[in-house]
Amino acid sequence: MKRIVKLTERDLTRLVRRVIKEQPEENNDGIVELNEKLILLDGVSEETVSKILNRLPKGIRFLSILNSEYADFSNIDICSYPELTMVNLKGTDSNFEEQEYECAEDIGRSIYDVGNDVRR
Repeated sequence: MKRIVKLTERDLTRLVRRVIKEQPEENNDGIVELNEKLILLDGVSEETVSKILNRLPKGIRFLSILNSEYADFSNIDICSYPELTMVNLKGTDSNFEEQEYECAEDIGRSIYDVGNDVRR
């Protein structure tokens, strides 16, 4: 049985910072690819975002694209990632909502809850 845990933006930020402390520093491109479960992009170009989106690992759980140029989800079926639970696009223009993913729910502030519990 799945449990739904509601996190505030502050809780999520604290959680991500804790995980980041345990991982390698970000590289020169503003990419913190912590592992195949958590990817954080901050202040990167549209080209870099596109490269990362086109090679998302199937086991990804959290995806954050913050303060970046643009995130194009046109060719990404976010619902095909069975472990994905959250997408955070704060400060990044995107076409995420235009894709009308049945598995994703906007929970505010450019954060989306993704997963089986949202699917209709």
